Amino acid sequence: MELHRYEDRVKHKRYYYNAYYTLDAKDGIENCALDWKQPSPEELMLEKEEEEYQTLMLKRMQDSFAVLTPTQAKRMRARYFDKRKLNDIAADDGVRKACVHESLKDGLEKLKRHFEKNEWTLWAQ
Repeated sequence: MELHRYEDRVKHKRYYYNAYYTLDAKDGIENCALDWKQPSPEELMLEKEEEEYQTLMLKRMQDSFAVLTPTQAKRMRARYFDKRKLNDIAADDGVRKACVHESLKDGLEKLKRHFEKNEWTLWAQ
């Protein structure tokens, strides 16, 4: 009997307030339900600029790695892209940790000079 009264009260409130959805849901539920969340023109433009910037930086990285020796390029990829430790890289190459450190240091210097020579910055121009 109690459940029947509760259901009647809920139906009456829905009719009275023209609320055919619950207000007990989390914030933003109406956006999900009605699919209102569309990116604005500004967001679309920023997304496109970000994609262009990423493409430019990938191209620059490929050009930059061509400046390095094959050993330096391999060690740079292992250290900075694969997030490997110096000890692991040294063990794979069969050299001391200090050799790997020097190779990475020299590689970073070459990359820095290459970026300065081409007047590249971290931000798209």
